[in-house]
Amino acid sequence: MFMRRCFLFVLTLLLAVCFSPWAAAAPSNSTGSEQSAPEASYSKQIFIVVIDGLQSSALQRAQVPNINGVATAGLRMSDSLPVWPADTHSSVASIITGADPESHGYLDASGKLQKPTILQLAEQIKIQTTVFDGTGELQALAEGTRHYQKANSDEKLIDALIKYLSEKNPYLNLVILAEPRAALERSGVESQEYLKAVTDADNHVGRLLHFLHNKGAYNQSMIIVTGTTGQPPIVIKGLPYKTGQVMPPAALVDIAPTLAYTLGVKLPGATGKVLWNVFDPGSLQNGFYLLEQRIRDLSETQIRQGQEIFRLRGEQLLVQQEKQEISADKARAAKAIDQRDDEIKSLHNQINGLKTVIGGILILAGIGFVIEYRLLRKRFLLF
Repeated sequence: MFMRRCFLFVLTLLLAVCFSPWAAAAPSNSTGSEQSAPEASYSKQIFIVVIDGLQSSALQRAQVPNINGVATAGLRMSDSLPVWPADTHSSVASIITGADPESHGYLDASGKLQKPTILQLAEQIKIQTTVFDGTGELQALAEGTRHYQKANSDEKLIDALIKYLSEKNPYLNLVILAEPRAALERSGVESQEYLKAVTDADNHVGRLLHFLHNKGAYNQSMIIVTGTTGQPPIVIKGLPYKTGQVMPPAALVDIAPTLAYTLGVKLPGATGKVLWNVFDPGSLQNGFYLLEQRIRDLSETQIRQGQEIFRLRGEQLLVQQEKQEISADKARAAKAIDQRDDEIKSLHNQINGLKTVIGGILILAGIGFVIEYRLLRKRFLLF
């Protein structure tokens, strides 16, 4: 009887545990990580600040506390790869299309952009975009955007930007500061004029950051600062990204694909790659995934570059063969010319010889005529 009561007690206890609220709420095969994971955070605004002519070396030699502050709050690339040609039109177009100039085709103000921009794709999913252009020559890159504005100085451009942001709340903004490029072309990268222009550009960036701070939007804003020539810096601060780190080298054409991934849009025709390693993984598993994605993309790029190298080597071999054929043709032509010159020289010699013979014959005939004349005259005078 005692054993039977014990058995019934244990059975009742097991049934109570199985059907209790705690047991029903507990997920099977779960570690509880999903419950403890924080909610996703997203940037409220994005600013792509392109400082035309800015090079990484200037950030160490000029007074740029604002740009360096953005890098400290976010991340910067240890090295960067520009595009070629590294002019204003080609570079800015590559930054917002993720494509090389050869692909996007926008090489000057008269060119036509052949690839979609991250701004156009954002507008397609109802994201408001703007372009504030300090060069005044890039209106073609603003096609499809909500607002385009140009100015004849960087100071007036930032004034217009801040005024617009005070009235409206666009999400994705492209800002191009133009004055450092002019100083770079006039005086060179080592000049004080160029360093002062870079410091002035940093002050303009600081005015934008100050506005965002006062608005309470700085921490929720994604800010990308980059240049256009030499070794342009790539500085990124944003909620999805790592903070306080120096990342491996990247290219200007990598900016748009990375931003497109952040916005959840596809960027067709891009030659750049998503910078998977700049994202904050949040967990070890996600970290491995991001690294695997980055390694896969780099491997694919390496394969394509290897194929391109083989193609160029094949073309180089063909060019060498053509050069050899041309050299052989030139040698045959030179030989034919020498033979012709020899024949011409021989003919000249024959002609000169004939002239000499004919001249000699004429002289002998003349002498014979004179002798014969005298002999006949003497003979006839005897009669």
